[in-house]
Amino acid sequence: MEFAIEIVLQPIIDSITHEVVMAEALARPKGMTVAQLIDSLNTSDRMAEFDKFMTEEVGKINVGVPLSVNWGEGCYCEIADHLIIEFTEQMDFNTSKYRALKKSLTDNNVKIMLDDYSTGNASMSVAGEFESIKIPRETVTGEFKLLQEAMKTMQNWGVQELVFEGVEDMDDLRKVCTTNFKGKKMIQGYLIAKPMPINMFEEWKDAWHAAQRVAQA
Repeated sequence: MEFAIEIVLQPIIDSITHEVVMAEALARPKGMTVAQLIDSLNTSDRMAEFDKFMTEEVGKINVGVPLSVNWGEGCYCEIADHLIIEFTEQMDFNTSKYRALKKSLTDNNVKIMLDDYSTGNASMSVAGEFESIKIPRETVTGEFKLLQEAMKTMQNWGVQELVFEGVEDMDDLRKVCTTNFKGKKMIQGYLIAKPMPINMFEEWKDAWHAAQRVAQA
């Protein structure tokens, strides 16, 4: 693509074991903001092309944990075994294309997640179709009672795991850890680490795990 893109990785940890269990691969365009990039892709009808580009490029990255890739429109392409596909709020969930893409991924045993639950097109009815959901920062930092109600609803849907995004301080962490969700809870945010260059990730991961072993000793 003609855009100059740097791919960075943000780690995601298990809230119980504190192990790094995955990372999100994020596109950082040079010379423009992420919002400007998305707007340009939507205006030029190239979101599917960009999804394919990111899927292929991230598929080449091996840092020892699964990597998630955001899809705004989706594409049909080869998907590496270590990739997780995140359906974002850019996705139109009311189309036959979405249904076909989701079926194709499921049939090929590709793990999928719903990104930004409660924003954009990610309605409650759609969220019930996913076993893995990402909870955006605005929900994490909102009224705790509403967060608890959302956790109970997802528990009833059969959601198996949640990633809480935008966890930036200990207050955020306490809220996440005290929610009544019984499935697997994972944490992503500046409290853990900011997105980092690919070549720094494994060194950071090893240092993080070493620090956790010392803390637990």
